[in-house]
Amino acid sequence: MSIRPSTQKIQGTSQPKKTSSSSARRGVKEPNTRSETGGSRGKDSVALSKEANQPEGKEAEGRVGSLIAALEAPEPKADSAGQEETGEPTFDEAVADSAQAIQETAQSRLVDVNPEAQVAILDSFGTEGNPGHGDAVEYVFQEATPETQPEVQRFQISPTGRPREHFFTAPGDASPEERLESFVEHFTVDGLMQTNAALESILTAPDSTIRTINQSQGINPASVARVLQGQLYERGEDGSVTLTDAGRTILDALGMEDTGPSQQQNIQFAELATQRIEEIFQNNQAVGHELDRHNGLSEELSERGVSYVVSAGNEATYGSVMGAELEGGFDDNLYSNPHNITVGAVDQTTGEVADFSSDDPEVDFLAPGVDIKVGEEEGFVASGTSFAAPLIADQLDALRAENPDISQQELRQLLEESLSGQFAE
Repeated sequence: MSIRPSTQKIQGTSQPKKTSSSSARRGVKEPNTRSETGGSRGKDSVALSKEANQPEGKEAEGRVGSLIAALEAPEPKADSAGQEETGEPTFDEAVADSAQAIQETAQSRLVDVNPEAQVAILDSFGTEGNPGHGDAVEYVFQEATPETQPEVQRFQISPTGRPREHFFTAPGDASPEERLESFVEHFTVDGLMQTNAALESILTAPDSTIRTINQSQGINPASVARVLQGQLYERGEDGSVTLTDAGRTILDALGMEDTGPSQQQNIQFAELATQRIEEIFQNNQAVGHELDRHNGLSEELSERGVSYVVSAGNEATYGSVMGAELEGGFDDNLYSNPHNITVGAVDQTTGEVADFSSDDPEVDFLAPGVDIKVGEEEGFVASGTSFAAPLIADQLDALRAENPDISQQELRQLLEESLSGQFAE
């Protein structure tokens, strides 16, 4: 199967990136840059502490870092304009409930590691008869070289079962801007905390033999913007389209007027939403803390010789299909950093990078990602960087099995050399 090193990175896979002081501190990239600085994992592998997230002697201003504040806040009281009259939780109660659920879910991801497993797959798995995204990813990995079949351990990473749409409509005095930030914060930290807990499990297991990790998941400004965009309007039984209450709050938070669903509004929304979400990624305390932890965990895995492979993401066309010109970084996966291995997708029918594949400067390798067989059933195929990543993970795992003592950088170089000339089938 055709796989090649990425040519998206102008200076090659081992060149350091330049970062601003703010992005380096958070481990969050600015457009077309990425931090190399891995942060501390913190004293607790799951719990968010005030010490880890705020300057000494300062309290959180407004609702920035609302996840942290909610975890530390006393039990909220129902107010006369909220739960007592409508039965609907207030905004503060909704935030506290979501924060607690995220904490509990992340705690559940601290699991025992199978001492026989060589490969970990972090993903959202389904049930028997109802396979999930992770089941398809694992199938691609196992079928890449079926003669090897290393032992795989699954680590479930899936959204916490708390709807956050009511952040925009719940009674309370929070401004539209505060509601938007809380939504983005919780949406983002949910996945990061679960991922960090799984990585922590692997690193702290005394008898772990895991040498390769694949995570075909991620988050970027465009993917969050899509979720928000889906909440703007609802269609009635008669086919009419109306702005929802949540949609009105979202537009207000972005300083937009409702002009009805149109290309012009879609362009404006894409530009403003991705820009605002990127700002939240860079400045929100809870997001910054978990990103620092993630970078630190990724660095420690690399130092131990564990290959941590992530997919680049599929949002490259988010703006272009609407005619929007988005700033660089709108489709960069937050899970990608200099310590792990980021994989983009190539369209094997054309030999070119797939149009959906993220243009993230951290992309290290490209692999087939169009119409990939993801199950036993005939015609069961899918496209995405999710299915390119396990092809690279398979190659890295095979090389690591043959070369257990080389460094991670030497392993990357060995993979580049082994892939030379493979791209043309």
